Amino acid sequence: MKSCIATITVMFMLTSTGVGASSAGTSPQVAEGERDAPHHNYIVAQSAGYVGFIAVGMGRDFQRHTISALLGYVPEEIGGVELWQLSLKYEWHPFAAIPLDDPSNNIKLNPFYIGTSLIYGRHTNLFVNEPGQYPDGYYGPTALRSTLNMGLSLLYGKKYTLFIEYAALDTGVVAYVRHPEFFMDNYDFLGLEGIGSLAVGIKLKLE
Repeated sequence: MKSCIATITVMFMLTSTGVGASSAGTSPQVAEGERDAPHHNYIVAQSAGYVGFIAVGMGRDFQRHTISALLGYVPEEIGGVELWQLSLKYEWHPFAAIPLDDPSNNIKLNPFYIGTSLIYGRHTNLFVNEPGQYPDGYYGPTALRSTLNMGLSLLYGKKYTLFIEYAALDTGVVAYVRHPEFFMDNYDFLGLEGIGSLAVGIKLKLE
């Protein structure tokens, strides 16, 4: 557990320094007035979306881009086995937040974002290097997985962000591309229910 926490700390330090330096250039996607917007650190908590039944961590935003690292936990009563997970998430927000009909202008909607996650699961049944009892190449790494994420968020004031997110597992995306009819016939929402997980979370921006 100490090694997981140490890894999160290192990843957050890297995102707070190296990535910030590499994103100094402006992009045509960034609206006028946002180019000089300050970067912010934030605390994030999330449930589901393959990061854990509950996951907490820290992140940093860079104009329209965010990077966060989370430590997640799945209790045996919910997942069948007790599992710890370490996740690194990236998000791209192509649209500016839209003020809602709020006299104080405190509530804004971010209508869409897209991103990806890299997830490491720690359990005796999971592995990165294939065990010797299997033929070479028979299994890929089961302890490392990735997801394709998309969602929307609601900003309240200057500190709080609530978000809802759909995450599609990498193996599920591959299966969907190969056999779309199977998923469409057996799952709701054009079959996407069968390859993904719906997540909810909150971010607290730090000064």
